[in-house]
Amino acid sequence: MKLSAGLLVVTAAAALSLSGCGSQAASDAASAASSAVASAASQAASAASSAAAQATSGACEALTSVQGSVAEQSDPAATVGQVRAAAEQAQTQLEQVAADAGPVQGALVSAMQAAEGALLSNLEGVPDDTPISEASQPVANAVAAVKTAYDSLTSGLGC
Repeated sequence: MKLSAGLLVVTAAAALSLSGCGSQAASDAASAASSAVASAASQAASAASSAAAQATSGACEALTSVQGSVAEQSDPAATVGQVRAAAEQAQTQLEQVAADAGPVQGALVSAMQAAEGALLSNLEGVPDDTPISEASQPVANAVAAVKTAYDSLTSGLGC
């Protein structure tokens, strides 16, 4: 609202000045309004920057819980059941990361969630007691994709 009012004053003062009806007071009003608009814009930019920093900070904190799940999924000694449980846990944890990251970094979180979903799909039908190192190549590729998505997410968030 401040921004609209400031623009209205600047526009009115400029119109008065151009029509010859202006005075030093109109010029002063235009200058004051211009300063108010610049100040409001600066405050808005500062608030947006602060909000983005807080969102990234919160997302990075939430992402630390995902790190353990990703490590467990990448452990060659883990069983399919352990990897499945870690992937399910990571999906739950990623919901918090997405909430904290906001819409700007949301695409990175979505990519990680998709990688976890693909891993779970590839694990369907594989007995829980199967060592992950003995699972199929698509499972191994899905595990690698989760790790890559995690690395991209941490890099993209600056964590």
